[in-house]
Amino acid sequence: MHRAARILSELSALGVTNPRVLDLGCGSEWMTEILSQFGSAEGVDLAPEPASQLHPHLTFHPVSGVPPGTFDGVVSQEV
Repeated sequence: MHRAARILSELSALGVTNPRVLDLGCGSEWMTEILSQFGSAEGVDLAPEPASQLHPHLTFHPVSGVPPGTFDGVVSQEV
């Protein structure tokens, strides 16, 4: 949780309201879930299906399908 607090602090310092964040290498998806409470969060992982089943309200992509567009922040803390 200390790591999550640090990441949220850094995102907050950006001063962006409702940030769009990409969780690159989301793994067990725990951080994507936390990020989604502060803005729009999407996860990318080698195997996104388990995360999609656990959190159907969130969007998860395979590595080959990194979503286009811009993000206010990219988190990559489990890679």
